[in-house]
Amino acid sequence: MTGDDTGSRREALLGMLAGGGLVATSWLAESRSSAAEKEVELAKVPKVVIEAANQVVSEPKWIWASKIIDGDKTAYELDGTDALKRDVTVLVTADGKAVECETELKVASRVPEGVLKSVHAKWPKFTPTETHQIRRGENLQTHRDGDYVYDMRGTIAKGRDIQMQVSSTGVILESVVEILLEKVPPVVMAALKKERPKFEVGTAYEMEEEKALIGYHFEGKGPKGRDFTISVSPDGKQVEVLE
Repeated sequence: MTGDDTGSRREALLGMLAGGGLVATSWLAESRSSAAEKEVELAKVPKVVIEAANQVVSEPKWIWASKIIDGDKTAYELDGTDALKRDVTVLVTADGKAVECETELKVASRVPEGVLKSVHAKWPKFTPTETHQIRRGENLQTHRDGDYVYDMRGTIAKGRDIQMQVSSTGVILESVVEILLEKVPPVVMAALKKERPKFEVGTAYEMEEEKALIGYHFEGKGPKGRDFTISVSPDGKQVEVLE
């Protein structure tokens, strides 16, 4: 997992949920789309930040870092591997508080039994292809503490992708599910066409947060073949375009 991969994944999720989440619930993640972020040399990351990150990861080897500034708040993201050579990313505030530790599991299905049971109850054919274990807290101290959430990607049918976050107790917190275009409500399609008349939909997704429908996400192409992603609220009154 490179720094670019981590950033693009987080930015995509933030854009898709536009205020919902699928990342951390801390101020850092919630404001990620508006914050300024730039890569920094590891040698220039404050010692207090490195020490905090080292506490929450077993035998870390850091390979990349970025500095995030949002108003008067500053934090750092460190990217590397742990003792099991798993990809890890840690978010640490400038004053040395680790607020999130994300670890990519080598076996996507190796999660608590209740997690998969809950997912299969809703999507019986779900097959995980990628899973990130996320630990969150106001000030993580070890490589095991914090509230656990599982960010899972996979398929629920041939050609239909899904991404979700599930709590350690099996509660499906948020999901982004690929759906057939004809399943999108007319009011949503009308808003999409009004905002971008020449937009050609490639893939449509339905987004839920704690069982509540929060919107639809579309990926496709605009004029001259330019890639666009567009999110529309269920009532069609809010449209967000990402180019």
